[in-house]
Amino acid sequence: MMIEELRHWDREIARSILKVQIPAYKVEARLIGHDIPALHDTVESIISSEETYIGYYFNKELAGVLSYDITENVLDICRLVVAPPYFRKGIANDLIDHLLNTRAKGKVVRVTTGKRNTPAVNLYKKLGFCEKDEVKTSEGFMLTKMEKKHTF
Repeated sequence: MMIEELRHWDREIARSILKVQIPAYKVEARLIGHDIPALHDTVESIISSEETYIGYYFNKELAGVLSYDITENVLDICRLVVAPPYFRKGIANDLIDHLLNTRAKGKVVRVTTGKRNTPAVNLYKKLGFCEKDEVKTSEGFMLTKMEKKHTF
């Protein structure tokens, strides 16, 4: 197991990110009964993203990806995906722990996920995130906004 920052502007790494992201978001889309915009990402959209990406490697294979934006007082988790063969192995938990321990000191950490994505909502709650708001998208899709103040 190794977690490291990903050079997402590299075409091969962007392809690797999509190889994890697309299957993971297909599972989530079925779970919540709604399309997810990130299913339509391309190598070019990953390359041009201003998010910071970290990856979880298992036996030299990219198994999970987390991306985030950070400002002075707020860290926004933009995406968290795990390749389906690696579901329920603690990878998402490890990526979030890594992020909290290396980037989030003194910041409010925010994340938005599908309200019906029970596994994600439960994971964030387990890690100390609180539900702050629910938002309905223009397509009628319900999102849950969660946050956590990370002090250490």
